[in-house]
Amino acid sequence: MHEYERILIADDISREYVVDDPIMGRVAATVVENASLALSRGQIHALVGESGSGKSTLARMLGFVIHPTSGSILLDGARQRRARPRRDVLRRVQILFQDPYGSLNPLQRLRYLIGRPLRLHGFASRRRDVEAGVSRLLESVGLLPSASFLDRRPGDLSGGQRQRVVIARALASRPDVLLADEPVSMLDVSIRLEILDLLRRLSDEQGVAVLYVTHDIASARYISDFVSVMYAGRIVEAGPVDAVIDRPLHPYTRLLVDSTPAAAPPDIGVHRVSRWAKRMSGSPPSRDSSPGCPFQPRCPAATAICAEQRPPKVARGESWAECWNPVE
Repeated sequence: MHEYERILIADDISREYVVDDPIMGRVAATVVENASLALSRGQIHALVGESGSGKSTLARMLGFVIHPTSGSILLDGARQRRARPRRDVLRRVQILFQDPYGSLNPLQRLRYLIGRPLRLHGFASRRRDVEAGVSRLLESVGLLPSASFLDRRPGDLSGGQRQRVVIARALASRPDVLLADEPVSMLDVSIRLEILDLLRRLSDEQGVAVLYVTHDIASARYISDFVSVMYAGRIVEAGPVDAVIDRPLHPYTRLLVDSTPAAAPPDIGVHRVSRWAKRMSGSPPSRDSSPGCPFQPRCPAATAICAEQRPPKVARGESWAECWNPVE
């Protein structure tokens, strides 16, 4: 059992982009607003929300692909500056992208694709050692027998096999953190569970901290220990996964859970789900200039104050939500 020590922390980070508005001219658009979360060794932290909620932007900030406009990111307690991090920092935080084929050079064989980071980071130099390392990594992600995969190219593999190769290549850098951005959304249903089980095993056995980015709260419940729910650039609820999903505080979390039968607790019946869902109105995430809760245009529990002031944090056990009128 690994101690759940925090290794990567986002502290109140935001990301703005300057966009051209036909009426307002050049304006700043906030994609992620004051988000905080922590990734711990041996744990999987799910980041859940609709498309356009800012999940991928937050993941890319944690992976040092883009820099926060404000706030800070700490790795082992050390703040990472705005300048591009050192190679050893980038080695320790690896990203698994949504499209496995797009992240692999189709012209290269697997022995090169997985062996390159072993050479780059000094884990192996001799050809024999590199090939042995590649074989071990292929075996660790369930590609057996490994010898039959060494000379294959990405185009020779199925979608599930390509995703396993992407994971093996990330593990070649011996990372402390894996940022998995919708890693199973492009895979067949029959393969998704295998990849989720693989991520769970890597976290348990190797102590890797995993951020699992998804719009599917059912898979978040299956794989994760902790969950943060994101809406319109803000984290609106967070806590241990069972507590958040079994007893959601925020109306948006309740909507996600009730709309996904596989995630809903057994005591929530079909009629109860339907009544709650029908009370929702309005459009999906919108980042307007309202100082209040971004979900209030759709929320059946919204009151006047919800549009006027940012909600306070309401705690229940280890969970919390930003909401004026939390779910009973």
